Amino acid sequence: MKRLISAAAATLLMLSAGALHAECVFPSSEIDIPDGSKASKESMIAAIQQVKAYQSEMAAFRTCLDDELAALAEPRPLEALQFHDLRFNASVTSEEEVANKLNNEIRAFKAAGTE
Repeated sequence: MKRLISAAAATLLMLSAGALHAECVFPSSEIDIPDGSKASKESMIAAIQQVKAYQSEMAAFRTCLDDELAALAEPRPLEALQFHDLRFNASVTSEEEVANKLNNEIRAFKAAGTE
């Protein structure tokens, strides 16, 4: 029963906060990162450029989140603070996952000695 209440509260939080914070759109992490052991230099460079663009989009997303939070009147609702932190942290995690994948493929590319 306690889990059901927690799940319902989390859903309500996301729905209500989502309505308040609909302006900031979470960037897509759909980036074509090739297999570094088989990739060409050009495809690796393209992947690096895509990841850099994604990182810029994520930075803009986090700035948007901070601006939305700053626009709320004091005292800010706890739900708004929690939702901000949830989205902010999810963006950092997503960016780290993409960067780690790219770095692994760059290491594989260098190990393969492919040009």
